[in-house]
Amino acid sequence: MQTLSELIKAGDAEGVRRMLDKNPEVLESESAEAPSWLLLALYYGQAGVADAIRQYRPKLTIFEASAMGDRHALDAILAQDPSAHAQVSSDGFTPLGYAAYFGHYEVLRALLDAGADPSVPSQNPMGVLPLHSALSSGHKEVARLLIDRGTDVNAASAEGWTPLHYAAHNGDIETAKYLLDHHAKREVLTREGKSPADLAEERGFSDLGELLRPVGA
Repeated sequence: MQTLSELIKAGDAEGVRRMLDKNPEVLESESAEAPSWLLLALYYGQAGVADAIRQYRPKLTIFEASAMGDRHALDAILAQDPSAHAQVSSDGFTPLGYAAYFGHYEVLRALLDAGADPSVPSQNPMGVLPLHSALSSGHKEVARLLIDRGTDVNAASAEGWTPLHYAAHNGDIETAKYLLDHHAKREVLTREGKSPADLAEERGFSDLGELLRPVGA
């Protein structure tokens, strides 16, 4: 018999339902790879499996609500505990980080309106801000909202990546221009000594690389 973890990773929503119909208490066990089984499904891009698990989860955590984009569940959590937005999951992410990474604009805006701080990095070896997370997964509008709400556009992750590095890596010239308009610095280097222009050119984005090359370089 496959384990719940194996069913999730395989994207077997029906298999997950059959298991939970027989043994719903399995969701009370801990996943070694994520703060919850529902989040594990989302980490693996298995939205259908996450929806299946959701049917057996009458009450979401703020991390699950943020990652799923469930505004109703989020509002209920914040109504009960207005400071819940400041919680950090067992793998080091804030609710804002989850909403940013999975691209849930309305949930992210609700968290910001509730007082969530976009300048708090993840409490793990990655050390990423919600803005880094949004850009790493290509969510431009979410990224713009975070920038508009005052996120430091030159803040670096633990590996030394600034938001401009992420835009360069993705070939996202539109976001790169937006970051530059908000005073992002072209000359910042990663821990490996690479500038945003270097990353863009390595991936074949020559026009973006030229835009990001520091003046006079």
